[in-house]
Amino acid sequence: MESKQELIDAYKTYLVTQKRRPISIRTFIEGGDVTEATFRTYYKSLNQLENELIAQPFVRSLQAMSESPDFEAYGTYESLQAVFFTWIQELETIREEVKLIEKAAFPSITTPYYQRKTEQLFTGFIQAILKEGMDRGEVASRPFISEKYAEALWLEARVLFGFWLNDNSANREQTDAAVDKAVGFAYDLIRPNALDSGVDFVKFLLKK
Repeated sequence: MESKQELIDAYKTYLVTQKRRPISIRTFIEGGDVTEATFRTYYKSLNQLENELIAQPFVRSLQAMSESPDFEAYGTYESLQAVFFTWIQELETIREEVKLIEKAAFPSITTPYYQRKTEQLFTGFIQAILKEGMDRGEVASRPFISEKYAEALWLEARVLFGFWLNDNSANREQTDAAVDKAVGFAYDLIRPNALDSGVDFVKFLLKK
């Protein structure tokens, strides 16, 4: 075994065949093709490997969107929809592995260890979408608030992640509906509204 991806694939195979998360690196490598030296070439812990494994669907989502000729023409609302729907679709490829990792993890109010790389990628990409939206006037620029938009959308993403994980509806129809409602709600909050217009009007009057 030579590559990092081969190591990740071996770990995925372990999860789906053993139906449980290994309790240690040694447990994982016993009886397999992975040596401890190979493992530690890439990772210091199982947590690090799982963090990267679960981030891979979002990495593939970014690649798919960057290669789509339609994505560049999307407005903010359509871009946010594309991010969430593409990510959830890619997560389906590792659903069983995610469920096993999540089941073994301690409950966390903050972002769990296995989603930290996803969070970094997600918020970075969302910030770029929101910046373009502000430039087009589709997203409201609000002092001390707009800088928190991406964080708020990540919290929404975590909620949807948990919803998807527990969704047993046909073709994850309930998750699709939840994503649609969540994006609509988020966009209603970040786009300019009557309050923003009122604030702008007061500012205008004060300048006179």
